[in-house]
Amino acid sequence: MNIQNQKIIAIVPVKPLNDGKSRLIDVLSERQRQALSLMLLNRVINCVKGVKDSIHLWIIGGDATVQALCAKHGVVCLNELGDDLNSTLYKGFQKAFEINADVAMYIPADLPMLETQDLTDLINSSEGLSRLVLCQAESDGGTNALLVPKDMMAFMPQLGDNSFLKHIQIAQVNSWRFSFCNVPGMTFDLDTPRDFDWCKQELPLFMRDLDQWTKVLKDSLSLSTLDALLSG
Repeated sequence: MNIQNQKIIAIVPVKPLNDGKSRLIDVLSERQRQALSLMLLNRVINCVKGVKDSIHLWIIGGDATVQALCAKHGVVCLNELGDDLNSTLYKGFQKAFEINADVAMYIPADLPMLETQDLTDLINSSEGLSRLVLCQAESDGGTNALLVPKDMMAFMPQLGDNSFLKHIQIAQVNSWRFSFCNVPGMTFDLDTPRDFDWCKQELPLFMRDLDQWTKVLKDSLSLSTLDALLSG
C-alpha cells in the first residue's frame, strides 16, 4: 500500500535511563541497564527510519543521553507530556492530530526483535489507515503497539495488564473498526530476568551488542564513540 501522501507520527515514550529496566536490578548493573535501554531504543529508531512509507518519529521523555542519541539520528525528542504512560501517550496522540497527522502510532522502546517489516505490517493491517490496530503483548495481556486513525482521536490508551482486552472493548463501545497485528517482533518486549535470559540464549548478537553499548556509557556517558553502533 502506498501511503506517501499520508502523515504518520510514531510515538515512543522513554524513561530516563536511570529509571529504566528496574526489574532487571538483580541481573544487571546500573550501567548495563542504562545501556540496554539505549540499545533497544536505538533498534526501534532504526526500524522506524527504515519504513518505506515515511513516518515522523517522536521520542517522548528520556534524559540528556536519550536526547543526544535522538540528535545523532535526527529525530524529534520531546519532554514528558503527562503524569504516567497513558496520559503521556494520549497527549502525544492529541498533539499529533493537532498538526494534522492522519494516524498516530505507539511503539514501545524495548522490543529486542523488532524489524522494519513489523511496522510495515502494522500499517498495512489498518486497511488504508482506516482501522484501529492492536498488537497484543506476549506476557501479560498488555498492548505492545497501537495505530490510531485521526477519526478515532478520542481513543484513550489503557496500557498495563490486560489492556489488550480493554482496548478491544473501547473499540466495540465506539463502533470503531479494528484489526490485530501480532507479529513476534512486536509481541515480545524485554522486561523481566526471564526475558533477558531468553534474549541471551536466542539472539546471537545480543550480549555482544550490550557489551559494546555498556562500554560507550562507561566513557563518562559520552556518545562521541557511538557512531559505529547507530546502525546496529
